[in-house]
Amino acid sequence: MRQNDLKKEIKQMSEFKFSNSNDLIKRRVFKCLNTCNISIAYSYFRKEEIDPHLNGNYQNLYVDLSASLISQISAHSSSVKPINLVIDRSLYGRKKSDFDYNVTSRILDYPGNGIDDANFISIKHVDSKREYCIQAVDFIAGAINRKYLLNETEYYDIIKDKMIMELNFFDEFKN
Repeated sequence: MRQNDLKKEIKQMSEFKFSNSNDLIKRRVFKCLNTCNISIAYSYFRKEEIDPHLNGNYQNLYVDLSASLISQISAHSSSVKPINLVIDRSLYGRKKSDFDYNVTSRILDYPGNGIDDANFISIKHVDSKREYCIQAVDFIAGAINRKYLLNETEYYDIIKDKMIMELNFFDEFKN
């Protein structure tokens, strides 16, 4: 989006987020994303499928979601390429190190993904206020969330042709 098309208060926002943007901004962001050369893969689950013993401790679930999605993408790729996982910075110190170690370990343990060297995996935690790509992912996640929670597909439909993989996380582990 061009800066001169935006109102002053929007230009001064520290970051764009799906949850606090109006419909005009959302449509503009999604139309912009639709023109980009991107492919979108995502993993989802329904909250009722989560084991109640987690009691709000979702760290292992996020590790498993990340590792399984990356492994599935790699398994369906024609060649093994370096993996650059960029996530919104929300973890610090030991939790960040544990997350990185656990994601890397689970990717390496995942069968059939062709990844057997930790040097192929790079995990970077970035500030979403400075990284426009993370802000764009927030919008994509918002559209996906609305699709599954509210059965609203207005924004999802704008970028649905960019979707290359949809992974129901718990279905992957059934059987």
